[in-house]
Amino acid sequence: MQTQEFLSIKEAAERYSKAEITIRRFVRNVLKKSSAKERQMIRPLPDEAVKLKKKGRPFAYTINESLLKEKFLAEQGTAKAPKAEIPPAEYMSLLQRTNAGLLDQLKVKDDQIKALNSSLEGLSERQRETNVLMKILEERLLLPAPTPKKAWWNWGKEK
Repeated sequence: MQTQEFLSIKEAAERYSKAEITIRRFVRNVLKKSSAKERQMIRPLPDEAVKLKKKGRPFAYTINESLLKEKFLAEQGTAKAPKAEIPPAEYMSLLQRTNAGLLDQLKVKDDQIKALNSSLEGLSERQRETNVLMKILEERLLLPAPTPKKAWWNWGKEK
């Protein structure tokens, strides 16, 4: 006679690579909606759970492994459909097309950088010219230094 293995929620989550909350939600759904046969695959049984609750004792649900296999392995089978393999030649052509497109983009970016550098050099030259012109203008319009004013209380007195 084969013994049925019951797993705790944590063990089931680890074994089937699911989050504990996913296993808890599955157990809750089985407890609420499922047939008596599926309900028998979760321990403690309903009458045992009621007794434990009345006594105020904590308990943890354990799930029959066959119920878990039925639920989660069936999901994995439908979720992970085999992917069609792409031949290496198609990979290479895809990579070559991608590289060619990226190289074209790099050329455009290089041209844009050259254009910006030349405009920046032009602006720098204009700034230098402006500085030279301002210096010449300052030299031509050099104003004499202001003369100190006499204080009003010294007005009329001569030195």
